[in-house]
Amino acid sequence: MQKLIECVPNFSEGRDQKIIQQITDAIKSAEGAALLDVDPGATTNRTVVTLVGTPEGAVEAGFLDRVAPAPAEELLAEAHKVAAQLKSLHLSSHAATKLRAREHTLRAIHAAIEQDEKLFHSR
Repeated sequence: MQKLIECVPNFSEGRDQKIIQQITDAIKSAEGAALLDVDPGATTNRTVVTLVGTPEGAVEAGFLDRVAPAPAEELLAEAHKVAAQLKSLHLSSHAATKLRAREHTLRAIHAAIEQDEKLFHSR
């Protein structure tokens, strides 16, 4: 039986169709990998792709220098820009907001874990 790996990388670009096309073209050109889905998100400016392939094909398709359409210098400059933006966040407020936004999901996860523990211990 042939081993397959599914990869679901996301890229910090969800609006520029030319860049999204460059990313997906690079993935499609990788031998031993197949692009299954492309989900660009303009609101979050993220594109999530799903690909599957042999272990070697998945590695080849996932190399940053293979799929990143910009030169390394531009990527580094963008990383510094984003880091500066993140540095300006009020960290405790940001953490509290994230917890409030995720509160419903976290409660559901905790309840499911408790239910699974009861089920597991009853066996």
